[in-house]
Amino acid sequence: MIILHVTDLIKAEGNGVAVAVNNYVKYESKDNEVAVYNLDNPIQNDDIKLFNYKEYNKIIELPEPFCHPDIVVFNEVYKPKYIKLYEECVKKNIKYIIIPHGCMVKEAQKKHALKKFLGNMFFFNKFIKNADAIQFLNENESKNSHLKYNKCIIAGNGVEKPRYKNNSDGINKDLIFIGRYEIKHKGLDLLVRICIDNYKWFKDNNIKVQLYGRDSGNELKILNQMICDNNVDDVLIVNGPVYGNDKEKILKKAYAFVQCSRYEGQPMGIIEALSVGVPCIVTYGTYLGEFIHKNECGIACSFSTNEVFEAIKQVVMNCELRNQFAKNAYEKSNVEFSWDTVIEETLNKYNEIIKGDRR
Repeated sequence: MIILHVTDLIKAEGNGVAVAVNNYVKYESKDNEVAVYNLDNPIQNDDIKLFNYKEYNKIIELPEPFCHPDIVVFNEVYKPKYIKLYEECVKKNIKYIIIPHGCMVKEAQKKHALKKFLGNMFFFNKFIKNADAIQFLNENESKNSHLKYNKCIIAGNGVEKPRYKNNSDGINKDLIFIGRYEIKHKGLDLLVRICIDNYKWFKDNNIKVQLYGRDSGNELKILNQMICDNNVDDVLIVNGPVYGNDKEKILKKAYAFVQCSRYEGQPMGIIEALSVGVPCIVTYGTYLGEFIHKNECGIACSFSTNEVFEAIKQVVMNCELRNQFAKNAYEKSNVEFSWDTVIEETLNKYNEIIKGDRR
């Protein structure tokens, strides 16, 4: 099978979509020809086959065998350059699918709503409806999409086999968040409000919430201002992005991971935390809430300051419960989210699409 993943990334490092795509390529490449075609500034990654738009302006111009792929996988939706390429796919009778990575759920559609409404009307609805399939990362993402599609497949993200395991000493009970600093999307405003309303409890129990991430637009400045204006900068700590060994060190000692997103596709930060045995406190908007609740890997709750704070208290004040969550997280996630399992199922679905009649 010849698979071409299309992306439009400015910077790959720390980008959840980039992390997922790199792993798609790595694991799909075991028995197939797989490459990434990036449409923004040239990016480098020596571990995968990578082509850049500035060198190749059309799929047909790519080196063999990628100029004639069996299937093209568009990662995300709202990328204007995709329109030209999907039209090339239609003209050349090349099968293509779209992985929205969460951008088509109803909550995501509210962000820049007018711009997306017009974009959908004039460009992107045709792109979506002409696809041979929409690949949602889980059932909840599919159910909460702003449109309904007959041609859907469910195939999610995975995790590498963990090289280490969380080993919290139970003394340092700091909570962590690792992700982009997008205040509304990631629910960071909810975390700020929790720290404001319950400041005395955090101080009395010596609990801090450590945030790690990269900026998104002007969000980091706004977030820092919110925290400083409300004098909670000693319990809600903003740090820079962490990668590789630095991230590993943080996850090794983390007491729990917290994420209060309003909407997601399938956040890699939570999956990575679960895979090394870090219990998670999440909102159902992360779309991993049901997995975490069902498998007792932490606590899932509604987007509510009271519910999230009660979950934090329950995990922090009950080390035995926390440790059982950690054990379940490590065991259950590495079965459910193993890349080997995920990719095997995904490739079977791609084969069905390739063998089927085009649209």
